Amino acid sequence: MCCEIPEEIGNLRNLEILDAQNCSLSGPLPSSISNLTSLQSLNLYGNNLSGTLPRYICLNMPDLRASDLGNNLFSGNIPKEFGNCTSLTDLFLRENNLTEFGLEGLVSTRCDIYSYGIMLMETFTRKKPTDEMFAENSSLREWIRQSWPHAMNEIIDPELMIPEEKNKTGKVQCLSSIMELALRCTADLPEERMNIKHVLAQLKNIRTMLENVINH
Repeated sequence: MCCEIPEEIGNLRNLEILDAQNCSLSGPLPSSISNLTSLQSLNLYGNNLSGTLPRYICLNMPDLRASDLGNNLFSGNIPKEFGNCTSLTDLFLRENNLTEFGLEGLVSTRCDIYSYGIMLMETFTRKKPTDEMFAENSSLREWIRQSWPHAMNEIIDPELMIPEEKNKTGKVQCLSSIMELALRCTADLPEERMNIKHVLAQLKNIRTMLENVINH
């Protein structure tokens, strides 16, 4: 595909999952997408979509749980409505041209830290919020929450672990600390999410711990 999303997509009113990642789509999101009121998962990652983020993604889609709009050309503010999405558990916005602060800086900052938390989860599990395993009554965050901290081996990317590694326990502890940060970044209530400065400070501490584990 190498074209714009047609307005006719709005006719698919019963559509629950829209996955068009890496399809070379361009142009803005058509307003008719707001007709997809049954949508639960929206994955448009890795295209050339542009324009501003539409606020109706939250207002008109009450069942939307996962939205991956990363690696596009979206610009402007993150709509303040994103901070009030009651069902949205996974929001991925990185690799766009979005401004750091939206109409209300606090809301946009919290949305941004949420996306950062999801990015951490993706990086160390090699799972995406839009993966099929999260299609029904689950999410990437919930999957990690249920496994943390007692079953880290079940969620961490196997390529990060070597079975015979002598310092495996220490490495798992470091990865567990990273997942704890990710969970705190993606807390349900925006006011409970961590400050980005605190997150970066914690990550530096974890890196130091990991270096000590590897070198001993």
